[in-house]
Amino acid sequence: MKKPPSRANLNADKKPVKSAAQVRALRPPSESGEAKAPAKKKASGVASRLKPVVATPARKKSSPNQITREQLRAERERLLLVRASSRSSKRNSLRQVNREAKRFGRNRRRIRAFRIATVSAFAALIVLVLASLFTPLLAVQKIEVSGLKRISSSEILAAVAPQIGVPLTMVSTDKIAAELANFKLIESFSTVALPPHTLQLRIIERQPVCIVTVAGVNHLYDVAGVELGQATAKDRYPVVSISGSPRNSKNYADAIQVLLSLPVELVHRVDVVEARSQDNVLIQLKGLAGQQIIWGDSSRSALKAKVLASLIKHVRRSQVATIDVSAPTAPVVRYGN
Repeated sequence: MKKPPSRANLNADKKPVKSAAQVRALRPPSESGEAKAPAKKKASGVASRLKPVVATPARKKSSPNQITREQLRAERERLLLVRASSRSSKRNSLRQVNREAKRFGRNRRRIRAFRIATVSAFAALIVLVLASLFTPLLAVQKIEVSGLKRISSSEILAAVAPQIGVPLTMVSTDKIAAELANFKLIESFSTVALPPHTLQLRIIERQPVCIVTVAGVNHLYDVAGVELGQATAKDRYPVVSISGSPRNSKNYADAIQVLLSLPVELVHRVDVVEARSQDNVLIQLKGLAGQQIIWGDSSRSALKAKVLASLIKHVRRSQVATIDVSAPTAPVVRYGN
């Protein structure tokens, strides 16, 4: 049996033990602020029960750069929200793209339909034009003549008979004018197409305004000096007295201009218009009194007509009088021969 150690050996082997205060003084201060670890129980007098006093390390305080569990959870939730928002924005973008694609497709279909309609209309127009040109689809089969008083309609229809069978779109007014050139009484004409087969011809005849004696024969003339035929006893037009033919005559033109400038209520009273020269035009009124109007030249005709209209009101038809308006600002009325 082992002998217990002696007291001397026990004291020799025993190491000096530091007190709890000394241990606390030597221990570094705790960062977490927690309470200091309690001191170890004092060693017993038995060497086998002696244990070295070891300081318990204090808990380290969390660093500001360390991520806590709450922060991880918040960051995870934020990432989930970002991901959900990204998915939503992608869906919205896809919807927008789909809408734009559909709208673009509709626009393309509309443009295609418009192009097809335009091409179809143009093709139909071309077909119609070709049909009207080279087929009897719109050929002239009937000609209607209007505006005739002195000319026989049968003569006009016979003259324009070559237009029968011509397409309405190909009717030429120049050809019709050449066919009607022999009719002096025609002043102008116009054509109206009445589909599908009717051509209407509207004629304006020349109107006689005076009688001119040429080579001892009275003829009717219009304002342009075109002869319209011989005058009869029923014709009550003023007589224009000139020398030579009215065609391209300056005296005739002056006489007609004076005749057209007279007041309307005085025209039917004119018997003779004598154009002796371009500066001397004399008007003889109807009636036994033989009233005369000295007109002068054809200048200032409007003023002369106004002066004459105001003077003639004061002259009775039975009075022999001569009214001189050759100087309209100083007119003269002479009574008697």
